[in-house]
Amino acid sequence: MKMKKNLLLMVLILFLVPVFLSGCANPKAENSSNFKRAILNYMKKNKELYLVKNISTGNNNGFYGYENPEINEFKSVLTRLSKAGLIKKYIKMETAAEQGAIFGPGINTPKPVLIGYVLTAKGKNNKYISWYSGYYLNVKIARVSSIKIDNYTKMNFAGVKAVSVRYNIYYQPLKWYTSLSSKRTVIPPVKNAHITLQLTHKGWRVSR
Repeated sequence: MKMKKNLLLMVLILFLVPVFLSGCANPKAENSSNFKRAILNYMKKNKELYLVKNISTGNNNGFYGYENPEINEFKSVLTRLSKAGLIKKYIKMETAAEQGAIFGPGINTPKPVLIGYVLTAKGKNNKYISWYSGYYLNVKIARVSSIKIDNYTKMNFAGVKAVSVRYNIYYQPLKWYTSLSSKRTVIPPVKNAHITLQLTHKGWRVSR
């Protein structure tokens, strides 16, 4: 009796394993592995595997408005770049009148004003830092290490199967960036990202 049970168990395992493996290998199956593969392929194709901080600038000379609360998240990046000698303060002599003051004592007396920062020669030679369109400083600080599928919702577009996917993106800091500070570098994940995937004859792909 015991031998029959063992034999039945072996037959069941031999039957289920190929079924399970075929499901994992099927690029058209609705599962997290296929969704992650489709998203990562899309990110690779569109050069989105790296986390790039885009710091807004007024022109090619300095980071205008860098104290604006909207870009407070960039202060830690700017601090590291500054201490490493990759950027430096951009100070300009301006009067209060030039800054928009209408009246007041000494409004026409020039005073040093911190406009922002500019790249140093060392910064210009750093391959991870670049200007973009004359208005943004791009700083590549991390690479996508993994993504995790949270959930997905099935959809149908004119007979075409699709899924709406919610996922989280996790990053690994780049060595050049971590070397700029003795402090531990933690890059927070991007949570609840959203993307739509469409089923094609080759498998799942991002629908745009």
